[in-house]
Amino acid sequence: MLAVMSSNNLTGEVNVNIREIAHLNPNYYEICREERNYAAILFAALCVPGNAERFLTHCGFEGKQGPEFGIYFEYAYLRDLWNKITDDAVRKEIIQRNLPISGIDELLKLPTIEINRKFGVGGALSEDFVQYPGRWAIVNYNQHFPGNDDFLKVCRFKWSFNIKPAVVIHLEKNRAICIRPSMSQAKVLTQPQIKKNPSSRSVESPSSGRWSCRNT
Repeated sequence: MLAVMSSNNLTGEVNVNIREIAHLNPNYYEICREERNYAAILFAALCVPGNAERFLTHCGFEGKQGPEFGIYFEYAYLRDLWNKITDDAVRKEIIQRNLPISGIDELLKLPTIEINRKFGVGGALSEDFVQYPGRWAIVNYNQHFPGNDDFLKVCRFKWSFNIKPAVVIHLEKNRAICIRPSMSQAKVLTQPQIKKNPSSRSVESPSSGRWSCRNT
């Protein structure tokens, strides 16, 4: 029974059935608004032999299933690739080559714990390795990058590690179809918004939009 426990009656517990109060008694599939649930259903359907080919044809994509073909749910490639890197010099090179902000070379020469502090890592700071960019916290690193351009670049770099499409179809390693089911009208955020006052900045992550099927 779907109920809440009420303490209004001090002589004992009272079960209040919310469905009875609302005069509604649906099965969950009739009211479900959880987008990941629909993504899981789509993923299961795509794994049925022949369905992936039919889906790709329907969407206008061509290509045979080669050795790199795959269908993935809750896809987090950058996060999991970073976790496989054991050489800290490689982690620093990834940051240095993909985060063109002023003073990046000098920043990456700091002691490891200071690098993690500059990038605002949430939680305990490591002295041994550069920590996962997805854990960089805006409220912590905001003060270390006063220029709006550099601040936005750090935000975008961090966001790239947190991107997790609901369903991804790998046609090959460098070509993928990203799918995000949505209960609302599709919306693509092409330019994050940023306030001009460095002491009071706010940004909107691309993940806050409603992304449609996209070929990358």
